[in-house]
Amino acid sequence: MNIAYFSTRIHTNLVINQVIRLVQEIHDSGINIILYSFEGDGEDYGAVHALLHDNGLPFHSITHRDQTHMVQEVHDLIRQDHIHIIHCRSYDMTILAAAHFRSCKIIFDVRGLLPYEIFQITNNESELQQNLAGERRLVDLSDAVVCVTEGMVDYFAERYRDIAKDKLIEIPVHYCHYETGEKTPPPHLQLSDAYRWITFAGSLTAYYRLENIFNLFYQLREKDDRCKLLILSNQDVHKNDVVAHENLDADPELFELYHVDPGLIPYYLRCSCMGLDPFFSVVQAMNTVRLAVKTVEYIKYDLPIVAPDYYPVYRRFMDEGYPVLTFNRGFEIDFSDYERVITTKPDPSIKERYDIRNTSTMYVELYRNLMPGR
Repeated sequence: MNIAYFSTRIHTNLVINQVIRLVQEIHDSGINIILYSFEGDGEDYGAVHALLHDNGLPFHSITHRDQTHMVQEVHDLIRQDHIHIIHCRSYDMTILAAAHFRSCKIIFDVRGLLPYEIFQITNNESELQQNLAGERRLVDLSDAVVCVTEGMVDYFAERYRDIAKDKLIEIPVHYCHYETGEKTPPPHLQLSDAYRWITFAGSLTAYYRLENIFNLFYQLREKDDRCKLLILSNQDVHKNDVVAHENLDADPELFELYHVDPGLIPYYLRCSCMGLDPFFSVVQAMNTVRLAVKTVEYIKYDLPIVAPDYYPVYRRFMDEGYPVLTFNRGFEIDFSDYERVITTKPDPSIKERYDIRNTSTMYVELYRNLMPGR
């Protein structure tokens, strides 16, 4: 059984940790899987290509250019590699496979709801309906649809009621394994253990607004004045920019903003007391299906999480006993269970669910179910 894993942007930290680590784990389990990397002109893939070579992971580098020639190149590679299954990360890769390579089994690995992500930006209803019609075609043309949460499974089952239930497979995101290993930062970037560090790790976007991050932090600080805020971001935003932000009232003595090597993330999360997930979208569907990589990173280090009370995945965590402090749509934290949340040790089985070895096993089982006997 031969698998082609279609992905873009493999040179980014997120994809290195979410795709390359996963493909490596599947490859090391004995499955013949080849990474097909679709790469844009003018981007530097040298380091990640070296990483793939060093780890003995087979891959093809496919540069975006004329569509006809690119499709022919991929078609030739699929025939050369005797591919049986194309595993597509997200919508664009599934569109490509469904349009041109339907002689293979196709896995549509959804990750997020792209039609609604676009709608969040454009607010164009007719475009949304057109994109949802396209999503429906992808679901119909795929042999399996991988969803990262139970809420996403429910979304597809409810929206496309004639879809076969066994076509929807829940496989969660996994927490990261950093190639550089765990490091200790230089003294001026180390955290004092005199404070309770409340950490947000991730990109600052329309979904993760600084105003909401600081709103939650100041509520927590009112509860415990030992709290300080730590923001770990890979964007070109600096502490002085945050202090100067007119809507924040950000006291520079109460927070730090660091751009760090991925190998330092474990140090900072081990020093933290709580993780923030301040996601909010005006599109309801977006609020019911997601599970962020930052969430499973917090879980990896047993951090209590401050999270929306309208996320099904967090209700599941709470039912399983994981310490979650919730806030409502007005970003008001419910402190009624605060003492239990900050003192509860999570059940290790929850962490194990998001281990890459578990995720890899689930994908291998899916491959074998699609190609029995191979």
